[in-house]
Amino acid sequence: MNTDCYIDKGYSHKICQDYAISGDGYAIVSDGCSSSEHTDIGARVLSMCARELILRFLKSSDGSHSVPDYVFAGDYIVGRAWSSVQNLGLPMSCLDATLIMAFVYDGDCHVYRYGDGYVMLYRGDDNVVVYGNGIECWDGYAMSPIYGEITTFANKVEYPRNAPNYLTYRLDFKRQRIYDEMVGNDIRGFDSQNLSEWDYYDVDRCEFYDYYKFTDAHKVIIGTDGIGSFIEKGNGIAEEFSDLKVIEQILAFKNTKGEFIQRRCRSMIKKMKKNNIDHYDDFAVAGINLEVVQ
Repeated sequence: MNTDCYIDKGYSHKICQDYAISGDGYAIVSDGCSSSEHTDIGARVLSMCARELILRFLKSSDGSHSVPDYVFAGDYIVGRAWSSVQNLGLPMSCLDATLIMAFVYDGDCHVYRYGDGYVMLYRGDDNVVVYGNGIECWDGYAMSPIYGEITTFANKVEYPRNAPNYLTYRLDFKRQRIYDEMVGNDIRGFDSQNLSEWDYYDVDRCEFYDYYKFTDAHKVIIGTDGIGSFIEKGNGIAEEFSDLKVIEQILAFKNTKGEFIQRRCRSMIKKMKKNNIDHYDDFAVAGINLEVVQ
C-alpha cells in the first residue's frame, strides 16, 4: 500500500487555496473558500487536524472498534483547527474550506466528505463493493451496499449557489442560520458507475451523512471541485471540459510506485495544456493505492 497527493494552482487564482496531504494509510484534500481571507492557511490547518484525528484513531484501535462518527469527526477537526488559528491571530472564517479525508482501517477504505468535491475508486476487475451515503442515520459498519461488483466509481456533491456547508458554520450559530436561509436544505449528489455518465439524486442536507466505505478497492482517490473546472479553449471559444473525462485521465495509472498521483496528474495537465485545456480553479488530488506495490 502507498499514498500520494498533488496540488496545482488554477489560472484564475493568485495563490493556491487548495491543499492535499497523504501518509501511511491516509489521504486528505481541502479547498479554501476564495471569498474568505487566509483560507490557504485554513485549508492546511484543517487538513493537519484531520490527519491528527486519523492517526489517533489508527494508533488506538485494534480492528474491533467502529470508525469515528461522522458528526463527531467534523466537530473534533474544526474545533482543533479553530484553537490553532486563534493562536495565530486569524479569524474563524479562514477555516471556510471543504474537507475530504480517506483512511484504511481493517482492510476497508473509509471516506468522509465535508462540503463538495469528488470521491473516486478503481479496481481492475468487477469486485468492488460500495457502502454509503449514510442518509438519515449513522450505522458505522452496518450500512447497506449501494453498489456491488463494479470496476470504477465516482461521486460528486453540488450545493446550491456553489456554496458548501463549511465545518466552520458549526462554530457560529449566526453564520449557520444565514447560510441555511440562503441555501436551504436541498443538495444534489451525482454517481457514475464505470465513468459512463452521471446519475443524480437529491438529498436533504440536514439528513445527509457524506460517508463511504469501500471494500476490496484497489485505488481510492479524492479530489477538490477543481476537477470540474477544466476549460477547453478552441477556436477562440471556451467550453467546459467534462469532469468525467478528467477523472478517467486521473485514474489511468501506468504504475503505482512512489509518487504515482503526482506523475499521473503532471502528465495529464501537460498534455491537456498542449490541447488548450486548462483549469481555472485550484486542483488538489490525493489517494491511496491498496494493492501491494511490486
